[in-house]
Amino acid sequence: MEITKAPLRILVGLDLSQMDHHLLSYINTLEQILDFDKITFLHNIKVTELPSGMLSTDKLDEIRRKVKTKITRDIKSSGLNYAFDVAVTSDRFSETSFSNISEKQRYDLLILGNKQNLRGNGALTNKLVRLFPSPVMLVPETFKTPIKSVVEAITFSKYTKGIVDWSNKFETNRLGETIVKLPVHVSKIFYYPLMPQKEIDQITQEDRLAKERKWTKEFSELKPLKVISSHEEGIATSLNNYAEAENAEVMILGIKSDSMIKDLFIGSVANEILIRPTNIALLFIKPSKA
Repeated sequence: MEITKAPLRILVGLDLSQMDHHLLSYINTLEQILDFDKITFLHNIKVTELPSGMLSTDKLDEIRRKVKTKITRDIKSSGLNYAFDVAVTSDRFSETSFSNISEKQRYDLLILGNKQNLRGNGALTNKLVRLFPSPVMLVPETFKTPIKSVVEAITFSKYTKGIVDWSNKFETNRLGETIVKLPVHVSKIFYYPLMPQKEIDQITQEDRLAKERKWTKEFSELKPLKVISSHEEGIATSLNNYAEAENAEVMILGIKSDSMIKDLFIGSVANEILIRPTNIALLFIKPSKA
């Protein structure tokens, strides 16, 4: 498969918490792997959380300048080597700021913190994963580096090509090591009650061989597909267990995305993975609008 080589336009959401330090550190890891064009850092000052005496135009301008100065200083001290700019907005809702900036400029990737132990409920992150038009990467403060392996959650759906394409962008890490790709498909087959074990084994084997043949036919040049059965576990649990067993640093999977309200509700697998505690960076791919 041909790897998309165009430099990436990156948008990073900052919230002026301790999470920002971890995000900047992770971006320094990513910039040694991915081909960045330019990075934009966005912070929104929620005007609903400011006292009334600070809502005048002059006061808001002053606050935005101070916040931009602080973020710029933090970025420079992190050692980032790529061109960047900082956008500071003052909207009632932060998702509005992300929506507005994405309408002015197309971004290839949005990077957000995925707080595990730090304070924060993740409400904005969950909304943006669903609604932002570009792929979204969620980085826990407990992330692992260097990146040595990437799990590709394959469903043979409209997401598969995008998952493979993004996985192929992860070629070598900062140590010069080739990043291992781990394509995996979780087989969820219905078994009727009291089905004989021999029949279960036969159906499972047939499904595994069919999926392996399909993968080989479509992506013959890539690493063979691993097919695992979820048995009594859910698909999300099986994916997480596999990624943890392989000690993977990144997992790439598909998620439904659209601006319509109905798409605030996503598939159960992606949703379950989204809310689970994890040390793995999650990269959610959206289907192409083309």
